[in-house]
Formats: sequence, structure tokens, C-alpha cells
Amino acid sequence: MTSPHTIAVLGLGRMGDASATRLTSKGWDVIGWTRSGRTSGAVEMAEDPQEAVATQSC
Repeated sequence: MTSPHTIAVLGLGRMGDASATRLTSKGWDVIGWTRSGRTSGAVEMAEDPQEAVATQSC
């Protein structure tokens, strides 16, 4: 990618966490949110879904 992008991933269960981790490995900045609070630690977390969406730049 030629320019930085930030994307929000809401719901970091098995699929959401895997997607967020993959996007991070490809150079994307990912802001995540999950209701359960459990994550693998691969992405930056937001306090609530509105905060996560407000920070995305895509």
C-alpha cells in the first residue's frame, strides 16, 4: 500500500480477530472493539464501537 489506512473491526471473536490480525500483518492500522474484552493483543482496542468507527480513515 502506498498510503496508511486505519480500519475498524467490530467483534473480535474467532473470525474478527483473525481478520484484524491479518490486516495488521499487511500493514493496515486496525482499531478493534469486542463486547467480551478478549483479544489476542494484535490490534489496538477502542473503549466502545463508536470510538473505533470514528478513528477509521478508509
